[in-house]
Order: sequence, then structure tokens, then C-alpha cells
Amino acid sequence: MARLSLGDALLGLGSAAEAGTEFARATAGFRALGKSYWEPLAVARHGDALAAAGDLPRARERWTLALRALSTIDRAEAGPLRAKLAATTPATPRRRL
Repeated sequence: MARLSLGDALLGLGSAAEAGTEFARATAGFRALGKSYWEPLAVARHGDALAAAGDLPRARERWTLALRALSTIDRAEAGPLRAKLAATTPATPRRRL
């Protein structure tokens, strides 16, 4: 939990890269402890940090992983992740006829 809080603080201060590191560490810690409730939340926040750092493709990967996990345990946080993914979906080029 401390790493999540530290990551949130760093992200709030504009230190996206450092926040990403803390969220990745939190993810690894929760995984090692078998905390399936918290791990996807850390993964989602890691995606937020990547997005803030300008790495939208990797952010979308993290959000997608988190969404899969949250959907399997029926967590309310899945809704906002779906919205982030929808808002950042690259436009499909239209074919000219």
C-alpha cells in the first residue's frame, strides 16, 4: 500500500517516471503476496503514469491488463478503465472508395 501511495504522490507532483517505478514495484509486491484485489489497481495506476509520461501505447497495455483482472473479480474500477481505453483508442483510418 505504501508504494501505491508514494506513486500517487509522485504522479500528483508531476514525476510520472518515478511514479511508474513505484507502481511497478507495488504490482510486483502485490503479486508476490497473492493480493489479487490490489494488483490490478497498481497495474492501472502504472498505466496512468505511463500516459502522463506520454507513452500511451504502453499505458493502454497496462490498462487492458488491469481491466481483464478487474472484470474477473467484478470490481467497480473496471468502468473508469473502459472509459480510458475508449477515450484513447486510435482512430481507424477511413478507406476511400
